[in-house]
Amino acid sequence: MSVKNDHDYLPWKRDPGNPVFPVVRGTWKHAWTANPDLLLIGDTYFLYYRGQGTDGKDRIGVMTVKKDKFDGKHFDDYKNNPVIDVGPPGSFDCKYVLDPAALDKDGKIMLYYTGISGTRQEGKHPDSIGLAVSSDGYHFTKYDKNPVFVGRSPEMIFKDGKFYLIYLKSEHRGYFINGPFHIHLAISEDGYHFEEYGTEPVLPPGEWDVYHTTPRILFEDGIYFMIYAGDDTHYDYSKNLWLAASRDLIHWTKYSKNPIYPRGEDGAWDEGGLWYSTFVRVKDTYYMWYEGYGHGVKRDSSFDVEGYSQIGLATMTGVRLKDLFPGL
Repeated sequence: MSVKNDHDYLPWKRDPGNPVFPVVRGTWKHAWTANPDLLLIGDTYFLYYRGQGTDGKDRIGVMTVKKDKFDGKHFDDYKNNPVIDVGPPGSFDCKYVLDPAALDKDGKIMLYYTGISGTRQEGKHPDSIGLAVSSDGYHFTKYDKNPVFVGRSPEMIFKDGKFYLIYLKSEHRGYFINGPFHIHLAISEDGYHFEEYGTEPVLPPGEWDVYHTTPRILFEDGIYFMIYAGDDTHYDYSKNLWLAASRDLIHWTKYSKNPIYPRGEDGAWDEGGLWYSTFVRVKDTYYMWYEGYGHGVKRDSSFDVEGYSQIGLATMTGVRLKDLFPGL
């Protein structure tokens, strides 16, 4: 089953300049730009993201813009990118460092990320979440006892004195071989030691969003809003983005008219899959950066060898998310 193409999506408008953050051949982001994550530090927006170089390894970089210059698509790429590199041979993050989720905790930037070693099929180093810390948002030091938790695609919220880790867990005991993924929750007192909250997904799968990936959360109007990727066919190749809301990060209500945003048309740069829908509201406009996959030859076959991911932008006005959840 698939969601019909004539679905009544929310009025997001794709930026005509998409992808706004494309790949740059011959650089550390030669093959991919993906996994956007926005953080406001002082008067500056920091957009962390993943790149993949000519060596096939993923790293995390950052671009910035002053708050008073913000338009959603013009950022300055940090000249010393990437800011977080892969680990040494044999480490849990020696092949891929990706999926940034940054948090400003009393002036300490805590950036959680997925680390992949490439040895998971041999039962070594399951995909795990690492932590790197910075005082300025540019210069990071990895936690010397990484990884902090087994899982993938972290999203981090600090609430009522505790760290809430929203992440992806596989049914394969944490070893991400064939999926499927679902969204789970872990909680920590200090941001370093986490305890899983129950054993069931915090966001139950539905009829159409059977498989979940890449949750991103915005807090406004006293409500936590989550945009996530979901699909009924592929474990990790979502055709649509979906919306849910919560008051406590534990009990979630899905938007009654889901999904909210589709992949691009056949032949578009984002014709394949969608992930990492980082979003923020500035004045009366919501800005959503997302990873889109395309330029392949098989629209419905996940991760065609000729395709690649890039970062696009969509905006929405005339809607307030809280109004989509009456009674919450």
